[in-house]
This record gives sequence, C-alpha cells and structure tokens, in this order.
Amino acid sequence: MDVTLTHPKGFELDDEIIEMAKSNVKESGGSLTISNDIKESYNDADVIYIKSWGSRKHYGKAKEEKPLRIQHRESWRIKEEHLNYAK
Repeated sequence: MDVTLTHPKGFELDDEIIEMAKSNVKESGGSLTISNDIKESYNDADVIYIKSWGSRKHYGKAKEEKPLRIQHRESWRIKEEHLNYAK
C-alpha cells in the first residue's frame, strides 16, 4: 500500500512511530510519503482517513497546544471541495 501521512506543521508523529511505519512499508513493498500539504494528500487517493489528533510533544500542555490547533481547525477539516483534489 502507498500511504500519505499529512498533517499541519508542528503536529509531527513521534520518530519511533514514523520509523515503524517506514519499516512496515519497506517489508510490504509499499511507500510512505509525509506531507504538510492537504491538497497533495488527496491527489490520487483511493481512501482518505481523517483522524483528529494532536502532537505528543504538546501532550498535557493544553494552553500551549490550543492556539496551534485553532489556527488549523478550518483548513484541515474534510470539506467537499477537498474531494476535488482526489483526481
């Protein structure tokens, strides 16, 4: 499977998770692309899975993280217009 992980800058997954994902795609013959461009992530997608998540580096620091999440809230929601990118 070819997987694209897309997230706003500042919400990166932990290195250990990324390394595990890279190992899995290497074993299976797939690929992993990491992007901060929501339009790019929809391009040629067969399946789009959206999950609400935060960065572990901000875990337990709600006051610090909230302004970061708010600035991306509208642009990183699934919208019908985004489906037009999946061509």
